[in-house]
Amino acid sequence: MSDSSEPSGTFVYGRRYLQRPECQPVDPVLLPLRPDPILLTPGHFGAIRDAAPDYWGRCVLEYAKNVTELHEMDYLLDENACRIGNLDFRVSPLSPEPAFTAPYLASLEDLAKAAEAIDKERPDAVPEKILILLQQGSSIGGARPKTTVIDDEEMWIAKFPAKDDKWSNARVEAAAMRLAALCGVTIPVMRIVRLGKKDVLLARRFDRDFMEHGWARKGYLSGLSLADWNEFEHERFSYLTLADKMRELGAAGQLEELFRRMVFNILCRNTDDHPRNHGFFHQGATLSISPAFDITPTPCTPGVGTMPNLAMAVGMRGKEASRENALSVCARFGLESEEASNIVLTMTQTCLSAWEETFGLEGVSAKDKARFAHTFERWGEHAHP
Repeated sequence: MSDSSEPSGTFVYGRRYLQRPECQPVDPVLLPLRPDPILLTPGHFGAIRDAAPDYWGRCVLEYAKNVTELHEMDYLLDENACRIGNLDFRVSPLSPEPAFTAPYLASLEDLAKAAEAIDKERPDAVPEKILILLQQGSSIGGARPKTTVIDDEEMWIAKFPAKDDKWSNARVEAAAMRLAALCGVTIPVMRIVRLGKKDVLLARRFDRDFMEHGWARKGYLSGLSLADWNEFEHERFSYLTLADKMRELGAAGQLEELFRRMVFNILCRNTDDHPRNHGFFHQGATLSISPAFDITPTPCTPGVGTMPNLAMAVGMRGKEASRENALSVCARFGLESEEASNIVLTMTQTCLSAWEETFGLEGVSAKDKARFAHTFERWGEHAHP
């Protein structure tokens, strides 16, 4: 994706839309409400990019159309009522709304088999009926196989095993998320479904609410869009910038939540904490942080690589994943030094005392618990930051 300063497109709000009393910006950062055209810089598409499929959704769409690659516009215009957030894309204002055909939980086993076939690039065909269902629910972000399913008037993201998994990712992720909740991090409702010998993690979608006349959508921005970063500008990724943007858009009261997520990613060695793995709701120009998602720990060996970098800058020492680094700029998160230190200490003690039981309650095997033991127990050597 080019990073040229030349504009790559133009966005303009329709006159009739701006006249509606309930109109709100598509993206309060990149696309504020105004009548004149807005030039789009290559690589900076905000909420529009958030609503487009990521790696996995693109794989499914390419498989369905039997091509190796599509134009960016094709990924956007593919009819899908389950994409993340509240945006939809059509060739004309007169085009009908996409049919809502998200699969029900009863189809989960067939969907898992189809996802596995696509993930492993097997030549055997996926039944067209199942492919259509998988395609409908796969426009949500991320690189791992997943889809959207409906169960008991609730919409869930079903996260399937991937071909390169070395452990039950569903159980380890669920355990890490439960542990994050014990550390004061807000998480979505989750549960695990067992399909044969494989585990599927279900996480309730937080951008949809079931209403009497259908599904109400919530405006959504990733951290990448909130900070208006190009997804290849890795050197600019920073929790501090997200904190500043939250303050600018009226979410200063939730800065402690962001701080806790950053600290927990340090404690569990979640080095995949890139800005698209942080989400925010927007209602008009009002911002709020979404529940956490995609918190996945990594194992470590005693004495080897115990001080990794996160994907985003933490403090004065850049991306260094240390508690001292997190505390070095706690004021940016609206916290006094003593208050921040107490939060970090309490979270550390919670991880030390609760990780093993939490992993056990989520059914993580003894072998897999052993993989992650040092990830958490290493903090016992230095309980205080």
